Amino acid sequence: MPQCLCVCILLSIILMSMKYIISWSGGKDCCLALHKAIKQYGNPVMLLSSVPVDEAQTLAHGYRESVLQLQAEAMDLPIEFMYFNGNYRQAYVDTLTRLKEEKEIEAVVYGDLYLEEHHTWLTAVCDEVGLVPVFPYWIKPEEAAGVMAEFLSSGIRAVLVNVDKELIEKHWLGKDINDDFARLAAGRYCPMGENGEFHSLVVDGPLFHRSLRITNYELHEDDKRFGLTINEIELV
Repeated sequence: MPQCLCVCILLSIILMSMKYIISWSGGKDCCLALHKAIKQYGNPVMLLSSVPVDEAQTLAHGYRESVLQLQAEAMDLPIEFMYFNGNYRQAYVDTLTRLKEEKEIEAVVYGDLYLEEHHTWLTAVCDEVGLVPVFPYWIKPEEAAGVMAEFLSSGIRAVLVNVDKELIEKHWLGKDINDDFARLAAGRYCPMGENGEFHSLVVDGPLFHRSLRITNYELHEDDKRFGLTINEIELV
């Protein structure tokens, strides 16, 4: 049996008894990672999202905290926000250290796909704290289309909230990521938007007991991107 396969099998066996948290942005990648992690390891201890103290929105995709709180409520999972000002790395280390002590967590699940600098940074932080970093969909860039196909068949529903205006037309904002949208990427950019080509918000799926509905929003744009600012959202 290949050594890498042995390592993967051993890690899976170990993690089945581990408590973990999920790094939560609210988008499709972390939700797909959680979907897979729950099947393999059971429910997470909590979702964890980062918020700069001088901004009223999350670091990853710029959502208001209330949006992610409703996602967590819809999935019947707890969520914690890590507030930071200045040294993000130290704040992250301190937060993980505290959660390790208070909640006895042993692993952190991430939705990252193939950006090596992200993998290196997150692995180093987890190693410092003594936690296991888990990347359920760690792939090669050329495998992204396959992950998108898995997402489309997963039952997870995500709407587009931010797009690169040089690659994706404005009319896609607020619409579901579907087969038609996935076809746009062919030969042009990463089908999963791993390089920031687009961002999404998950509003329904197999993990959700209730779905989310955006009831009030504003459209905006800058030199590079079209965006949708969510003002109000509700559970239905």
